[in-house]
Amino acid sequence: MKNLKDSTFEENVLKIQFALVAFISANSGISYIQSSILKKLEKDYENRISIYQIDFEKNRKSVDHFKIYRVPTILFFKYGELVDQWIGSISREELVARINRIMGSLPRQN
Repeated sequence: MKNLKDSTFEENVLKIQFALVAFISANSGISYIQSSILKKLEKDYENRISIYQIDFEKNRKSVDHFKIYRVPTILFFKYGELVDQWIGSISREELVARINRIMGSLPRQN
């Protein structure tokens, strides 16, 4: 999973077709669990959706812009537009359902 910073957010997320951004905290066990789920999903959606994480404590510009108050918070972007978000932990199944709804297709089966 790729890491984002305030300075790279726009070029990496807002200028591509599909992106998922997880706001996480190094001090949060829930963030750690969520990151591990996202890393596994990255393989299922390889080359079809970009999955990023951004540190909540170190990237205040993005946190303030998207009004992030809790971690983990996951934002879903389609063609640079925020189309969905989830606050708190989320199951793999719910993530898959949301990604598929946004993308309008199913993940490639390995």
